[in-house]
Amino acid sequence: MIRRKKLYLPIEQAVVILDSSQNKSEAYKHLEFVKPEKVKKILKVYGFET
Repeated sequence: MIRRKKLYLPIEQAVVILDSSQNKSEAYKHLEFVKPEKVKKILKVYGFET
């Protein structure tokens, strides 16, 4: 599912971990999960750019 660049602009996404979060450790684990190159390559297949 490659984004058709002429149809729409890329969607920019950001992430934050709130001080008030009750699930901070899970949030940090998720951030660590998406950092490796192999995960970035998979996300790119689905239209995400890192």
